[in-house]
Amino acid sequence: MAGRSRRTIQIILTLALASWLRPLPLMAQTDRPSAEQELARIGRLPRAQQASALKALFQTKDLDIQDPEEFIAQIFEFRQLLAELLSGKGIKEKEALGLLTYLGEPVAVRQALKQLPEPGAGEIDHDLAEAVVGQLIQPATEREWNLLAYGAKGELGGGATHYAIQSLKLNASPRARALLEAALIANPERRKVIEDALNYIRSGATPLEGTDLTALATRAANAAKRGKLLAVRTPHVTRDGQRAIAGFDYHRGCRYSNIAVFHRTARGWRLQSTMITGVALTPPAPPPPPNR
Repeated sequence: MAGRSRRTIQIILTLALASWLRPLPLMAQTDRPSAEQELARIGRLPRAQQASALKALFQTKDLDIQDPEEFIAQIFEFRQLLAELLSGKGIKEKEALGLLTYLGEPVAVRQALKQLPEPGAGEIDHDLAEAVVGQLIQPATEREWNLLAYGAKGELGGGATHYAIQSLKLNASPRARALLEAALIANPERRKVIEDALNYIRSGATPLEGTDLTALATRAANAAKRGKLLAVRTPHVTRDGQRAIAGFDYHRGCRYSNIAVFHRTARGWRLQSTMITGVALTPPAPPPPPNR
């Protein structure tokens, strides 16, 4: 997309904080291959060589990501290998864990949860907390519900606060509604966002799942947008058929580019997360021509 900045892999791992709270930094133009080109090259290598190539990719400084949506679509294809690298040695575990958590891989989300202290019990890794709460649209344990409640009240930091509120909104259950009502009192700085989430739930919102992926992507985009929905792109399904992503944009002062990530279930598809991938300033619409 025109106007996208080039981002480091650290920014990809902290999309919410980087793009929600401040403009994303522009990277210098270079002649070296983009991250997307590097991933395509790694994908053509024999399996035995892919692990060392991915390790080298993690060690690259100022990784040249030209299109975050395409980058994420490609990195999904390496989920299994990344999980193997995470359980082994010779790779920066934090980066691998952060990326796999961001992609919503269950094993990584569980491992990330173990690394986070109980709410209020110790120093929080804000980047990791942010990645985790963004994946908890369907919390399965008391620990996960408690983390969302704590995050919605503003106790995990800016980006994590936003995604905790959003996960509760998109969950849309009576328990999620109750936690948002409590957060409305405890977190007056996010009052408007929490009220919007509550209004969505009170409108009769239903779980974001179904068999028609294209229709589900549009529903998810409408639920996650905070402004005027501009476009919903055709979902991309991974080769194994177990994951899909769909890009969408909305306008609220700026143009916000997003992705929605879906996991296949026994009943079809289920929304796993939505994340902002870029913010682009767009000029205001020209005034209408004068009446003649």
